[in-house]
Amino acid sequence: MRLTHEGFNQLNVKEFVGLLEPNNSTGAQVRGNIMRYGSHLRSLGLAVSGLKMSTMKFTNRICALALVGLILLFAGCKRNGNNVATPPTESSPSQSKSEPTPRSAFERDMQYVRNSQFTYVWVFSRKDGKPLDKDDAAYLRTTAPQVVDWVTTDEGKKVIGGTNFDLEQGNLSLLKKRFVVEDYSRK
Repeated sequence: MRLTHEGFNQLNVKEFVGLLEPNNSTGAQVRGNIMRYGSHLRSLGLAVSGLKMSTMKFTNRICALALVGLILLFAGCKRNGNNVATPPTESSPSQSKSEPTPRSAFERDMQYVRNSQFTYVWVFSRKDGKPLDKDDAAYLRTTAPQVVDWVTTDEGKKVIGGTNFDLEQGNLSLLKKRFVVEDYSRK
């Protein structure tokens, strides 16, 4: 559909917008209609460039809102260094005491097992003082299946076991026949 300047004066705005829609005309026709009738649109108070500008303004507003939202989100998560820490009035039993840093590998491994808050902590080593082998490890695991955490220490010569089960009620007598057993439980 070709419009003349006279025809445009009689054309209402809805019909003109219909000419701009892609399904009614090709892109070249839309551009041609905008160029041809732009002055008439301005005289009616409609600016063709205003359509593009309003879209850009809308996009800029969305970006600005998203940016403000992110700033507020991160500002809310920022830790304030001016807060005065109040000392705890009562320490709970689940909190561990601050203990000095262990010096040897055995002490570090023992601290690791104790931090797990097991009721019973046992240390097993061979009677001849040699490092434990695969057979020793398998024997420990099968004879004391209640032990939850096994930590090998002192270059493989000792094994620390942490459990909430009292091994004295289990197979501790069998373990004592083969290993040197030390009780490091806190009582």
